[in-house]
Amino acid sequence: MASLAEKGAAFIIEGETTRYTPVPVEEFCGNKIRSLQESKQELIKNIPQRREDAEGYITITGEHRIMDKMRNMISESKSRVYLSVSGNILPALLTEMQAAHQRGIKMVVITDIPFPHDGMTVHLLEKPKKQVRIIVDSTTVLTGDIDEGEFSTCLYSGKKNVVDLLKESLQNEIKVVEMMRGFEAK
Repeated sequence: MASLAEKGAAFIIEGETTRYTPVPVEEFCGNKIRSLQESKQELIKNIPQRREDAEGYITITGEHRIMDKMRNMISESKSRVYLSVSGNILPALLTEMQAAHQRGIKMVVITDIPFPHDGMTVHLLEKPKKQVRIIVDSTTVLTGDIDEGEFSTCLYSGKKNVVDLLKESLQNEIKVVEMMRGFEAK
């Protein structure tokens, strides 16, 4: 209980014996949110200016961090996003995808299941369940696998040769989809 009091989740009741009472949930959450907002403002004030992303190779591990990176890439896009993922990953990105599309960002999605896309370009193609690939504004890419949890690994890069290579790969996927449509039409 003493550790809960140290963290702000309990009050100490003084007396012959030390007793504790819980802090109301709304008050506790409000205190934590206020503290995080103050920390955010302090960081914004003191953090060095952001440099342009290095044109190196960055390994991102862990499903949660990879999903966060994909969400941030989509949210920060300026003109277009090419996304190739299996349908089981799409719901986690849908909010950011719709917000980007509403900002006028061209969204091209290659996936294996139909989904509500409201004006986005969607190509249906069988996808490996764990593979993710995204190109944003023809300047940055993220590619790799999401393997349930911390075993997930992706490569993030702004190197032109990697961007061009992944762009060519996605263009080939789109050509396969178009060829399959042509065969189905016959």
